[in-house]
Amino acid sequence: MFEPAGGRWLRFSKYDLHRTEDGRAYLRPAPEAEFEWYDPWEAFRESRRARGKMLAPYHDLLRIAEEIEPLSAGTGEPLLDPNGRKLVLEPGNYHRLLKWCSEHGLLGLLLHRVESLTLSYQWRRAPDKHPLAADWSRNGLWPVRAAYFRINGSWVHRQIILDARLFPQRGDDGQVIAADAIPEQLPKPGISIRGPIGLSQRRWDQAYEEQQVHQYQPFKKTWDAYFPELIVPDDLSNPDAYPYPLPTSRAFWKSYAEPVDEFLLTAWVFQDALAELSGELHLADEAKRRLLDSKQSLNDFLFGAFPTVQLSEEGEIQQQWTSPSLMGHYALMALQDLTAPGRRQFWCLNCGGLVVGGHPKAEYCTDRCRNTAKMRRKRANEDPIQPGSEL
Repeated sequence: MFEPAGGRWLRFSKYDLHRTEDGRAYLRPAPEAEFEWYDPWEAFRESRRARGKMLAPYHDLLRIAEEIEPLSAGTGEPLLDPNGRKLVLEPGNYHRLLKWCSEHGLLGLLLHRVESLTLSYQWRRAPDKHPLAADWSRNGLWPVRAAYFRINGSWVHRQIILDARLFPQRGDDGQVIAADAIPEQLPKPGISIRGPIGLSQRRWDQAYEEQQVHQYQPFKKTWDAYFPELIVPDDLSNPDAYPYPLPTSRAFWKSYAEPVDEFLLTAWVFQDALAELSGELHLADEAKRRLLDSKQSLNDFLFGAFPTVQLSEEGEIQQQWTSPSLMGHYALMALQDLTAPGRRQFWCLNCGGLVVGGHPKAEYCTDRCRNTAKMRRKRANEDPIQPGSEL
């Protein structure tokens, strides 16, 4: 069992659907929407206190995965994933997604994967009294790397001083250093990022062989895909030197958007992983392989979770686990439910939805489903047999 977990997340009061010229659909905050920080773990703790009468908040994402299915044909609106495979989404489901986002916020898929950003390299004036100025500067200037780093869940801006002797040519004060002039041993402007989250064991092994588990990428390969309205000025000498906002800042969240296809694919993988983990280890080989794949998928969702030091109201030091994304928070909640003693996984007899960490004697996900099934049985028992009807 984990120590108490927590952490805050951001949600806007309203979200819109945005389409780019290539037809890709995005979930993004509405221009007039207001935002607030909230604690998703408060609902989880409340579900524990409810003793089976209330589901943990990640079950709302499982319901999205169960209600919105990729269809092979129909009248639904076509949806394109990054690989160009067509998914069919019923028009009414967009409203369902937007409503979910206004209640919970976006999943934070980009923040779950990214660990650092290198913004640019520039020549800056070296302070005369700095102890490294004599050796590291050239004609009073030295190169400075501007970067963002994620440190225990918080994003910080750092200006890193570099040795001017690594750079063959000196520029003017404030001049951006072109990418082709950056030494090979230093990271180019871009992001340090892991592969797509929720990878199965086989896909993880394949990604590892192809060196895609962790890599350094230019901004335009992945980062810019989450900012569909980003316009980099043409007059920049180095387009990668665009001043991207600090992750988790207000400016970041106002322009951040998540592709609908990635949102849904993540929900489906998460739901499949939890459904398979409800199985048994003594199953046949194929079922066991799926179980091990699901284990790896959940581990991947848990990536980036870390312990923090918190103080209780009484001033006592506490250990608290948190995550860089809402998706990571949900995985932590699911893991606590999966490993809680005396709880089990089952499918609701009324709606068919998956329940993780349910009461050992429960058959329905909520009181609403239990009452619906009860009323259905009551109507069936009260329905009289009409004269002349066939038995």
